[in-house]
Amino acid sequence: MKGGEMRKLFRHGKSFGMVAMAIFLAGALLLGSVMPVKAAEEKVLKIGHAACYTGPLASTYMPNIIGALDRVTYQNEQGGINGVRVEWVWEATRGEVPRSILAFRRAVAQGAVTCLFCNPSATEALTPRFQALEIPALTSCSLTSRMVTQPIRWVFSYCLGSGPEISVFMKWVKDNWTESRPPKVGLIGMEYACTYEGVETIEELAPQMGVEYIGKEIVSLFPPPVDTSTEWLRLAAKQADWVYIFACGASLVTLLKDACRLEIQDRGIRICTYTAALNNEKIAKTIGEKECNGVYSTVAYPSLHEIEGLPEEQLLREVFKKHRAGEEITSGYIMGWLYMATVLEGFRIAVDTVGYENVTGRVVRDSLVRIRGFDTGLMPPITVDEKYPCASRFFKIYRWEGGEMLPVGEWLEPPYLYPELG
Repeated sequence: MKGGEMRKLFRHGKSFGMVAMAIFLAGALLLGSVMPVKAAEEKVLKIGHAACYTGPLASTYMPNIIGALDRVTYQNEQGGINGVRVEWVWEATRGEVPRSILAFRRAVAQGAVTCLFCNPSATEALTPRFQALEIPALTSCSLTSRMVTQPIRWVFSYCLGSGPEISVFMKWVKDNWTESRPPKVGLIGMEYACTYEGVETIEELAPQMGVEYIGKEIVSLFPPPVDTSTEWLRLAAKQADWVYIFACGASLVTLLKDACRLEIQDRGIRICTYTAALNNEKIAKTIGEKECNGVYSTVAYPSLHEIEGLPEEQLLREVFKKHRAGEEITSGYIMGWLYMATVLEGFRIAVDTVGYENVTGRVVRDSLVRIRGFDTGLMPPITVDEKYPCASRFFKIYRWEGGEMLPVGEWLEPPYLYPELG
């Protein structure tokens, strides 16, 4: 090929390249004009959840926690908290402590500003970490003295705690006692934190409150017991007037079925369970109407019967029907709804105070203790502070009849608080 021909070919190739480049740039500009602009980053606050949807605690836990899940869903359907969506970061733990610890670590790594637990033993084990990382913890069970951090609180429970709760029970028993001798009270509990908190409290307070404490029996949680006859018969042999139960889920099922089989109530021994035990109609149905009839419970939220006609009842039922079609609402649903409504009020205060971009675990903690007179429309207004780091500071005695949780009297304030609360 001659030099002139080479130069001519080069000029044509150069022209072709420039045309191709012009076409490419025009196409890019055209595509850019029609492609959507990237949406602004969504505003999200995350709640960790060490869940026990399965396992020995599930039969008590699930009717309660779905109220919390639905309350968050409802909030998001209303536009979130000033445009901020709330998201669950959950992991199945079966309520086991090692799994719960891992779930917490993973939730924090994903940016959770708080974390919900179902097993108080896990909450106790992690309490120093909550304080060190400045991540407030939520426990759907009872507060224990070992969860009370100083100088400020990092664990926020639904109710005031196992110690204050059993003090309510003892005072109620004593106030309604008609014999000259003191009532004899025994305790059965499963192997976890609330039980031991209750034991320590009753050992300390029983003499002061005019109650004779006759001892405790401990049953397993993992695995749940298959027979509790020995424990019941030991307390019966000590001539118990009352037996207080710190157990839930599968352990509670065995305990109440055995009590019925052994005719414990027919022997004149009355039974009362703590707030996380026989607290919803679904677990009562699982155990059996006969087994539950006559059993008392100390509970920190109202029953379905008590919310009839109250301002929030219709909304609560509508949300349940929308998201739980084919299921039956229980009193436990009210607890989850109330608890999460309180937590979301803390989120609202946090966003309003510092703005979404500045919300941290510490800000959420400080906002929770600023809740004052929060009206849920379902129970007395809620105030949360350092002395009462909980959604409900009251308890009520209920009696089970025909599968229904019927109130006995009015709301009761505990005569005892943990000294650590100040």
